[in-house]
Amino acid sequence: MNHQWSNADYLAFGLGGKKYAMEVSKIQEIGAMQERTHGTINLRGKQVPLLDLQLKLNLPVTGPMNALIIMRVHGKVVGIPVEALYQIFAPGNPAKHENRPSRYSPYINTEDEIELIVDPEKIWSKEEVDNL
Repeated sequence: MNHQWSNADYLAFGLGGKKYAMEVSKIQEIGAMQERTHGTINLRGKQVPLLDLQLKLNLPVTGPMNALIIMRVHGKVVGIPVEALYQIFAPGNPAKHENRPSRYSPYINTEDEIELIVDPEKIWSKEEVDNL
């Protein structure tokens, strides 16, 4: 795939049997999900709405949602469930691929494996997020 990469680090994740990426600077935290959840989650006593990226991108369900990406979208803290977390990487800088913690696996070998760079503020409108 040919993408417009910025000079940033990205988190690669899996959803619907494909690999996606999101700028790390936009992510507040990541966590584990024990089962597929719709609606909201309780995050340290605060209800956080979930955005269903799989549904929004019309992707098939290929496995359980094992991880949760927490971020601010249009000013609101939300969670985005994903099937897998792969790694943090810097496009065009293979040395950075190798120096990252091995917590995320399997590694991606090239940026060409990424189907889409996800920017939730372009995928969901402010109105959609406000109505959660």
